[in-house]
Amino acid sequence: MFLRSALVLPGLLVGEILPLFDQGNQGDWTLLESVSDEFYGETLNLKKWNNLSEDGDHYGEWKGRVPSQFNRENIFFTNASQGKLVFAGYFELVGSRLLKNRIFS
Repeated sequence: MFLRSALVLPGLLVGEILPLFDQGNQGDWTLLESVSDEFYGETLNLKKWNNLSEDGDHYGEWKGRVPSQFNRENIFFTNASQGKLVFAGYFELVGSRLLKNRIFS
């Protein structure tokens, strides 16, 4: 059997992990293992991820737009052998009031 042609993708043959948008590594990218997570497993690596609301109280911990609610069930792994983490977001009523344009009605 003879090989007539081959497609060579930069990084794949030498084991480098490169961004999909720069497989030629024109930007001279380097993987930082200390802040990289491939999500293989059943739980978050708490050495790399900040798990807000671990104690059930997230007030004062959130750095983004408030008010926000956190629910640990909205972050879960699927196909752990393939490294897939799901961040789910849902529209929910707060009690009997609806938050719209920063006003509860």
